[in-house]
Amino acid sequence: DIRGARQLANLTQEKMGEICGVTAGTVANWENYRTEMTVSQAEKFSAACGLTYDDIIFIPKNTV
Repeated sequence: DIRGARQLANLTQEKMGEICGVTAGTVANWENYRTEMTVSQAEKFSAACGLTYDDIIFIPKNTV
């Protein structure tokens, strides 16, 4: 899942928020599937995690 990808990259919600240009609360919302990332945010998120854009967009819940 998105949270697992972030954690495997050793990034806090705060740091990922900085990278993606959002707040830590927004990152928490993504991780809890309350809101979705924009394309540009998903690109930044995936780059920070060392994954491809497709990996982030199509990542199933609770698999990482």
